[in-house]
Amino acid sequence: DDYATEERIAQKDLDTALNHQEQFWKDKSRVQWLMEGDRNTSYFHRLTKIRHATNIISRLQKDGNFLESNEEIE
Repeated sequence: DDYATEERIAQKDLDTALNHQEQFWKDKSRVQWLMEGDRNTSYFHRLTKIRHATNIISRLQKDGNFLESNEEIE
């Protein structure tokens, strides 16, 4: 009985320590994220710039001729 009681106490202490350790790492990762921010921002910004450049119509073709300036297009 003494060994079983000691084992339960030891298991409870281990569970408590593991919970504290898990919370420590969660808190640390959150602090790090708040300090450094989301590093993917530049990646998504680059994708947005590429998409914007791809969606721009720089010239039109009319009757086999390419119209490139605003005056020609109007």
